[in-house]
Amino acid sequence: DVLYAKDAPIDTTELPLYQKCPLVVGYLPSLLLYPEGTELCVRTLEADLQVTAGEDLYLMFGIFGEVYPIRRENFEASYEITEKQPEIVAEYEPTVIVRDKPMAQRLLTLARGCIPKKGTPIFAKALTKALKLYTTWDEENYMYGRPGDYVAVRQDNPTDVYIIMGKVFEKTYECAEISSK
Repeated sequence: DVLYAKDAPIDTTELPLYQKCPLVVGYLPSLLLYPEGTELCVRTLEADLQVTAGEDLYLMFGIFGEVYPIRRENFEASYEITEKQPEIVAEYEPTVIVRDKPMAQRLLTLARGCIPKKGTPIFAKALTKALKLYTTWDEENYMYGRPGDYVAVRQDNPTDVYIIMGKVFEKTYECAEISSK
């Protein structure tokens, strides 16, 4: 299946709510890497992310080295900064490449620690078949989900739809103990 998040909102009325477990994960403001407006290609195990460095763009690093972009406003609403180091065990270290630069820059050594706040839940469900998802933050490249992965929707933003690998979801999410309304 193919899903365009901006055009086809997911019906969340029957989906359970989940919240992140209080694990130390990583983040990095994009402007600590390159100046405003620099086009970045973030190479990850799952896919390449095409993003533009800016005051509003942070990169998040999950416990298995997965990378995803997050807007500063969502970061500040969803995470607390900590002095603890991120708990990341990656089989592939993500890097960033900039056009006309000869070297890829490794990212995990630059990551700072943060802990998810309670209160920013997601709706989620396990995929039963493969899914190509075009997110609202990257409409040209898709995320690919396999059976056993999860499609997730932020409760506070129904157009923010993304895929979470099954092993990541099972280690980092728990049922939310809050009302869905």
